[in-house]
Amino acid sequence: MGPTYEHAGCLEHPFPGIINSPAPTKGSYLPLDSHDIDGPLRVLAGPGTGKTRALVDLYEQAVRERIADRGQILVLTFSNGAAAEIARRIDLRLNDDYGEAWISTFHSFCSRLLREHSPDPERLLLDGFQESMVMRKVLAEMEPD
Repeated sequence: MGPTYEHAGCLEHPFPGIINSPAPTKGSYLPLDSHDIDGPLRVLAGPGTGKTRALVDLYEQAVRERIADRGQILVLTFSNGAAAEIARRIDLRLNDDYGEAWISTFHSFCSRLLREHSPDPERLLLDGFQESMVMRKVLAEMEPD
């Protein structure tokens, strides 16, 4: 059985699918239960409020109770570090054989979608190194003879 969440300092946002915790006390956690979620969910909370723990708990509950499998859950965050930490904690808890988990940053997720489902395969997404190579080539071509 997973941890329970205290309701201290947590407020429900007036819009469905959003849990907002503007100023919970240290040690109180976001109250989430995967049975109460029907569709997308966004968690908004400040530093030290237990966002990572809440997401990991929710993910674990959904998978263990067969509400969803790993391929049906999308976890997005802003930093590579947070995405890696969430994935690490989930892997430690579930210790299962899974195909593909969708845990990444917003940027990585959108980049992946564009690469895999690009309407124009001739157009490329460039990473930092590729961008610098293209810019060097363009600048070299612009130099007068």
